[in-house]
Amino acid sequence: MSRHPSIQTRLSVFLTLIILLTAVVSGISTFYTMFEEAQELQDDLLRQAAMLTQKNELAGDTGYTEIDNDTRIYIQPLSDNSRFNLPAGGHEGFSDITDKQKGKPYRAYIHHYPDGSRFAFIQETEFRDDVAFDSAWHAVLPLLVLAPVAVLLSMLIIHTTLRPVAELSKQAETRNENDLSPLAAANIPQEIYGFTEAINHLLRRVGEGVYRQQRFIADAAHELRSPMTALSLQAERLNTRGLPADTAQLVDDLREGIRRNRRLLEQLLSMARAQSDEKRVQQTIRVSRTCRRLIQDLYPLAEAKNIDLGAGCNDETELVGDETEIYTLLKTLTENAIFYTPENGRIDVSAKVHNGGCLIEVEDNGPGIPPEERERVFDPFYRILGSDTEGSGLGLSIAKTITERYGGRITLADAEQFGHGLKVSVWLPKADAPADHGR
Repeated sequence: MSRHPSIQTRLSVFLTLIILLTAVVSGISTFYTMFEEAQELQDDLLRQAAMLTQKNELAGDTGYTEIDNDTRIYIQPLSDNSRFNLPAGGHEGFSDITDKQKGKPYRAYIHHYPDGSRFAFIQETEFRDDVAFDSAWHAVLPLLVLAPVAVLLSMLIIHTTLRPVAELSKQAETRNENDLSPLAAANIPQEIYGFTEAINHLLRRVGEGVYRQQRFIADAAHELRSPMTALSLQAERLNTRGLPADTAQLVDDLREGIRRNRRLLEQLLSMARAQSDEKRVQQTIRVSRTCRRLIQDLYPLAEAKNIDLGAGCNDETELVGDETEIYTLLKTLTENAIFYTPENGRIDVSAKVHNGGCLIEVEDNGPGIPPEERERVFDPFYRILGSDTEGSGLGLSIAKTITERYGGRITLADAEQFGHGLKVSVWLPKADAPADHGR
């Protein structure tokens, strides 16, 4: 789907075009107006020169005289046509003439004196045009300079005005998918304030629905734990009664089903706790100590499949957070690896300081996960087709939820130590103070 241009871009483009078009039209109009006015000023200069020049100041009735080198005004009596082609009629007023020698155009004003003599006050047309052009250009130049300044100021004003909208968009785009807190509506323009409030109202309603759903799952899982424990104890007692072989097999199947359901309930409770908004006890956690506790708890499970389970955790690796959540994260990843790693396999758990945070890695030599499935496996209850290993599809979803709560990231890759398998990497920031990145 194509991305529509932003309001800022549209306003900037349209205002820039309007300013530039206005500047061009105004510049052309001003230039020609000033050019014409400069030409008229030159005509006035010729007329004033004729009015102020006395008859006795002229050289005579023959030849031409240059009276002003700066304005390049020449005087020639009408009785002498030695250089300029003066009009034959000699009526007082302006006319355009040419130089006989060079053919250059000139502008002439013919003036009649009281004694009847007539003289032409002549000025070079090229010089007049240059003066007019310079005058018009100096009049247009400030407008041309102000046009880009106006464009830059308009873009700056648009950017400043729409900055709260851009920040609101970025806030909504970059937030965690589980974050249903209201959008910050400070400094939001009135035109979209109602829209922002509607979104916040929708987020509150969705948050309430999600909370009720999580609460229901947690309550249901909690209420089912006691009956499942009682069923498990009853099945254990049946197994000690010396039952016939076929009946004993049925009891074993019953015990296995109860065990799977108990694990599912535990994972549902873990998921509900990971997604809940309840306050966590924030403390400094030494990850190496958590790893040792993890190995002790899961060693019987690994030993049942003859899996070599080891841990290499740096004693200097520390985190600030809830110890139960960090333990749940490590246990979920390691337990997943044990379930999917075949007998006589190997699993390595490590933790070290990396990029200012803590890098936890769980690597196994199991079947691994195809690259095209590595995004989907984080969805709750999703399991890879064709997998004959028992599971609920909640493990990686729980791990991702906890990781994102702490502002970290979780990635899946092929195992590096073994010829095949999976390596799960979790990076968590090493916060100096308690921080909750959830809702």
